[in-house]
Amino acid sequence: GERKRRYGDHLQVETIRKTATWYMNAYTAITEEDDGTLFASDDKTMFASSSPTRTKWFQRFQLGMKRRMGVTRKQDEAINSEQILALLETGEHYWKLAADAQEKRGIANIMAFVVIGYGASLRGEEVPLASIKGLNEFWKESMSRGLLMVT
Repeated sequence: GERKRRYGDHLQVETIRKTATWYMNAYTAITEEDDGTLFASDDKTMFASSSPTRTKWFQRFQLGMKRRMGVTRKQDEAINSEQILALLETGEHYWKLAADAQEKRGIANIMAFVVIGYGASLRGEEVPLASIKGLNEFWKESMSRGLLMVT
């Protein structure tokens, strides 16, 4: 939570939300409850369940808890250049400690993922789509112009 209180540093709304979900999944598996679909459309599917975490009371409890504790979301918060430099510094540290070429290659792949993602403003799932072959093919031509072509 964002409010400073006695337990302010330990409030974890997302952990409780996820716990209710895994509990419902475990309950369904253990009781062999049938997951009959009541409603399905392109964006939402609803199921019937007798799980205690799917009762009207529990849903109201979770909403009240969320409103009292607050939710901190940072999924769209931009990563800044200082954070990227810190990641690269960490990568360099592990590179120096690497025992062999294969370990160094793994570290280089991770650092390339970070740099390409940040430099080209790609989201996580878009980075693996960047072609290393394309980088190699256009490397000399693009670097002579002070650019890097990511294909």
